[in-house]
Amino acid sequence: ACSLCLFNKEMVIGFGSRKEEYVDSTGDPKALFWKARKFVETLPVEFRGSWSEKKHAPYMRVEFPETGAVIKGEAGDNIGRGDRTTLYLVDEAAFLQRPLLIDAALSQTTRCRIDLSSVNGMA
Repeated sequence: ACSLCLFNKEMVIGFGSRKEEYVDSTGDPKALFWKARKFVETLPVEFRGSWSEKKHAPYMRVEFPETGAVIKGEAGDNIGRGDRTTLYLVDEAAFLQRPLLIDAALSQTTRCRIDLSSVNGMA
């Protein structure tokens, strides 16, 4: 997601999960946004540009000043509702408690939804 935002103007990527702490939790390497911040932070300055964690990575959000792109995070059953994104990634989709509610919430948000998950039984 970060690589796409570094090189594509005004891209909006959404990340959703069943729990907020899985999306963004300060200092927790398990959280998705911790990984995104660390990825951008460790890039050479030629790719990172004027990006600053303090300025461009508030809670549940990572902004890319050179391209105007953004990664946004959400949690719960209404992820993506009323929003528009270039693509939307659903974390641990096999473990969602009410997947039909999330399907409905994301139905008008994006034309590119990617479900990510570890295994949860047989399909």
